[in-house]
Order: sequence, then C-alpha cells, then structure tokens
Amino acid sequence: MTIQAAIDRIDEMKPNMFSDAQKIAWLSEVDNYAFRELYKTHEGWPEGIDFVGYDLDTELDTVLLIPEPYHDIYEHYLAMRMDDKNRETGEYAKSRNAFNSAWQTYADYFNRTYKPIPLVRQFRF
Repeated sequence: MTIQAAIDRIDEMKPNMFSDAQKIAWLSEVDNYAFRELYKTHEGWPEGIDFVGYDLDTELDTVLLIPEPYHDIYEHYLAMRMDDKNRETGEYAKSRNAFNSAWQTYADYFNRTYKPIPLVRQFRF
C-alpha cells in the first residue's frame, strides 16, 4: 500500500477535515513503530537501512512498510488518531481496539516468520 492509497482509503471510509500532512505524519508514526519494534529486532531486515519517516517531501507513491494482508493497520491507526483529535471517546475506543487487534495479528505473524536478533549480554566481573 502506498501513502496515497492509505490516505484515499481513510478519506473514503471516514470523511474528515484533517490535512494530508497530518495523515502522512500519522502514517510515519505507524511505520516508525513497526521499524523500531519489529524490523530492527528481527533478522531478515537489510543491514544499514534506517527508517527516516515520511513528510510532505516524501513521494505519495512511496510503499508503506507493513505488507498485505495487514494494511488495515493503517486504516485503524488513522481512524484512532482522528477520533482522538475529535474527542470522540466512544469511537476512539473502538478504533483503538481495532488497531490493537490488527497490530497484534501482524506482530504475531512477524514473530512466527522472522527470527529475533539475540540480545547481547555483557557481564561485569
């Protein structure tokens, strides 16, 4: 899924008045979290690659980090952030639960598929 596709999807599912810049920043938050919590802690991610985030200068056809069939993470995260900013507590709780469930499903898949990088322990004598 690309940045533009994620924006189009949330705009269709949940009409809103948030700017594309804000939505891009939120998408960056999700991918930064995935990069930090999953990709950097498991083998299989190319060494030396670092996620620098998305902003208005990022091409809208940039492919987001989380693959199919887990793209609903982006929809739920954007909805959750919108509901939070709009102070819609009931909707926020639903969106948060949907995001947490989608995230856990993806994290479970990732943990089953990729080997964690062993922690290096240092001993003091």
